[in-house]
Amino acid sequence: IIPPSFEELSRRLHRRNTDSEEVIAGRLASRQEFREIPKYDYLVINDKVANAVHEIEAILTAAECRVNSRSRMLAQFA
Repeated sequence: IIPPSFEELSRRLHRRNTDSEEVIAGRLASRQEFREIPKYDYLVINDKVANAVHEIEAILTAAECRVNSRSRMLAQFA
């Protein structure tokens, strides 16, 4: 789950007021979190909470529908 822009990430980190300015600056400077995104299967852009929730629900439904998730049910057809 990522914010819609780098600028929005900065705004949210500052608004939370949970990390020091040093920690925030380090996170923003490294951009390491964004470099890891290609390693994941799904990307949810948290622009509006309702949209993000809908996308997460869709991901959960898709995961439940994977063949390996339903292998017990398939055993009856073997």
